[in-house]
Amino acid sequence: MNAQPQATALELEVTALAHDGRGIARDEGKTVFIEGALPGERVTIRNRHRGGDFDEARVETLLRASPDRVEPRCAHYGTCGGCALQHMDPAAQLAAKQRSVLDTLARLGKVEPARVLPALAGPAWGYLRNLGFGIQTISTSYNPTTDAGLIRLVYDSNWSNAALTTYLTARGYNAAERTAIMSRTYDTNGAYPYRVAVALGLAYWNSGLAGGLWQSRGAPAGNNNAWISASEVEWTETLLSNSVAASDDIWLDYINNYMKGTSSEMYDSNSNFRYRFGIKTLVNYLMEKRVTNAQTPELSGTRTQPMQAVKDAVGYLTEYVEELNTDDMISLEIYGTTGRHEVDLTRDYYTVSDRLSAMQAGHYDTWTNIGSGLQRGIDELTSTRARFTSKKMIILMTDGNANVNEDGDTNDNSGGAAYALNRAQAAADQGIYIFAVSVGVEADQSIMQQIADIGHGEHFHAEGTIEEYSEQLAEIFRRLGGTRPIELIR
Repeated sequence: MNAQPQATALELEVTALAHDGRGIARDEGKTVFIEGALPGERVTIRNRHRGGDFDEARVETLLRASPDRVEPRCAHYGTCGGCALQHMDPAAQLAAKQRSVLDTLARLGKVEPARVLPALAGPAWGYLRNLGFGIQTISTSYNPTTDAGLIRLVYDSNWSNAALTTYLTARGYNAAERTAIMSRTYDTNGAYPYRVAVALGLAYWNSGLAGGLWQSRGAPAGNNNAWISASEVEWTETLLSNSVAASDDIWLDYINNYMKGTSSEMYDSNSNFRYRFGIKTLVNYLMEKRVTNAQTPELSGTRTQPMQAVKDAVGYLTEYVEELNTDDMISLEIYGTTGRHEVDLTRDYYTVSDRLSAMQAGHYDTWTNIGSGLQRGIDELTSTRARFTSKKMIILMTDGNANVNEDGDTNDNSGGAAYALNRAQAAADQGIYIFAVSVGVEADQSIMQQIADIGHGEHFHAEGTIEEYSEQLAEIFRRLGGTRPIELIR
């Protein structure tokens, strides 16, 4: 390509974004790739590089800015060449990349996904991004102490980590600020969660110390000492779809309660995870402490086990019943603290599997009210939507213990079990069969067997490795899918 000088600047309307981050415009039908331009912007260019099929240029003047344009956070952006879209909001970047993938599938693969899951992303900035995921495959020999994707930042301890010091230097903190960030001096005064947040790049520290990063950023001065206090911390990183204001509370809970504490399932499984910050422990935190759809809706699109195996197995069931062409109907009932009706009895079986696929473990809450779930099943099977003469069946699934009693009181295992057995009997009294499926070592197989016995059905159990219980569930649901025609023959 040859650079062709122009006597006057050329105004162009940017309509799209290329896969490499350049804006796309057209001039008299010819495509022009413009570095530094975003869709929706009007810009001027000069010194255009002309080619046979397309031209290239850089923004000279921004006449109309996109609402997605932000100020680049790195002082070296535009000169080092390492980044292409720092001038675009991270959420808009994610959406643009998702569109690029879908466009490529349609244009080259001639395929259109049946369902597009929400795009997921970790922190856009900070040391967590520098760490990456670390060890990719988690086996029985996995040891958190050797995982390069985790950094150990211990409470009431001085930190010594050359890579972290290098990162803080590159971020712009001076020697006095770096010393304070790495020091335990004020941890017992409440500084710990804030110095972790600063070290991980989740927030800026406006220290007030002479020559500090706060001055080059033009931020308000802090207390001019080595104590990193809440009032001096400026949170910048959002977590998934949460705002900055909502994210800071989540980050603090992750740092100060989950990672510093010793009362988590993660700590119980391996105490070496304590104080080791990274994407793995953050995901563990979300799955253990922010599991509901209201807290972390993004989890519905992940292959969390054993929930994914359950989704797959229900998918097998709906496919099998569809192939049998028996004119049967299926509904979906969910239970947590209480039972919830999700899908009416329908012959559109994929409505059931699609709804379940959009849900997550602990979707509404993490309690297990089996009795209320059975009652929702009874309600639907005795509703006007059900065929009066049809054989009625409940397939009951759990990976836990009945722990909500008839009055809705939680953490009551004996009361929860009694309520579940009571509702199983109520179903049996109305001629409803119950087939019980338990998953995993924590499931109460005894109560599920009793429920199946009361309901004149059968109890199935699946456990082992992910591969083992996934295949077991698939086979169980194939059998259950065939139960209806078998009963008709009998």
